Amino acid sequence: MQLLVSIKVYREKFVEEQFCTTDDIFALVKSGSFSYETENESYIVSANEGALFKADVPGVKKVLSPVTMFLFRYKNEHSLFQHKKIVFEDTARIQSTLRMLDTLSDYTMPDAFDFWFSLFNDIVTQYRIENSQKELPNDEVILRAAKSLQAHYHEKLDLTEVAKRCNLSYPQFIRRFKKAMHVTPSDYVTALRFNKAKALLTDSKLQIREIAFACGFESEYYFSKFFKKHIGVSPAYFRKTTM
Repeated sequence: MQLLVSIKVYREKFVEEQFCTTDDIFALVKSGSFSYETENESYIVSANEGALFKADVPGVKKVLSPVTMFLFRYKNEHSLFQHKKIVFEDTARIQSTLRMLDTLSDYTMPDAFDFWFSLFNDIVTQYRIENSQKELPNDEVILRAAKSLQAHYHEKLDLTEVAKRCNLSYPQFIRRFKKAMHVTPSDYVTALRFNKAKALLTDSKLQIREIAFACGFESEYYFSKFFKKHIGVSPAYFRKTTM
């Protein structure tokens, strides 16, 4: 995936209500709402929801109430989203991501773009996980593997063993899992661990060391380093800004 532009915007009215983008654009709404209509469909997007503006698809968008949103213009070989309107099941998690994006919008250091990319990837991963079973009712082998990873993500995992239990070679398992789930098995496990870590940091009084072990990390140091690399801030700072 190539992220081209990422930005926070506030609109009381769109400058161009009729438009056609040359690249795919994902919009994640923090507050307010807007409508979007193409030749074949129309929908309303509100807070904590997303919208996909497909490249070369003409449409009309109108602000219904002053809207604050984060825009991600990107290129990818395969479609990242199967829906034009994206409704997230885990609203607490997407609200957490929105808070991090809010913090990041004021971040002016050279590595800011890397953090934007990381958070956008986190959004895509959440969408893929929440919609994986809906998209893949026929791939029972990979579906069982995904359910097994969901049940054991907090343990020390050997993906080669998971592949063997699926009667697949490791390369076959990686290719088949990525084709089915749109993420690699390791990225899938990482998303599950971060999802749980964010929830525990926000909703529990467990020590960070305890959270690290509960989410499958070998040590608090490794957890903190990994968390900061992917989220952009330390677990302690994340907890401070979300509790």
